[in-house]
Amino acid sequence: MRRRPGLTIVEVLVALAIVAVAFTLLSTALVGSLQQTSRAGTRTQTTQYLEFLGRQVAGGSGAVLAAAGTPIAWAYGALDDAFPELPGAGGADASRYRAEVVQVATVAFAGASAVQYRITVCTQATTGETCVAGTTLGPPPSAGGTPPLLPGIN
Repeated sequence: MRRRPGLTIVEVLVALAIVAVAFTLLSTALVGSLQQTSRAGTRTQTTQYLEFLGRQVAGGSGAVLAAAGTPIAWAYGALDDAFPELPGAGGADASRYRAEVVQVATVAFAGASAVQYRITVCTQATTGETCVAGTTLGPPPSAGGTPPLLPGIN
């Protein structure tokens, strides 16, 4: 029996199966990469909000200086209202974050003293809530509004 030029139906089906498997593997890798990129972007934005609040504390902004035993907290959606200058504020992105500033202790060194604050910023993710925390020094809260600057620091 003589064979005609061309491909048989079995050969075509095998080739299609190989292409389908390759496409499935590539698309799975692509989706995983997109998810990882999204998580990394969210972590970066959370850290930027943490740094922003840390600069507010170190600068003595009365809006963020928590009194001892009384944390200051912003619920989801409240950060962009409280801080219009916040990166990403005014958009749907900033509403996915919440934050808290807590006074931890008073630190004294070489005749100067400052208050240590813990700042926590959290975001809603598909895997649940993810938080980033940090500490910084700032002046004590002042009843008169703007606290005094830290000598030698501000």
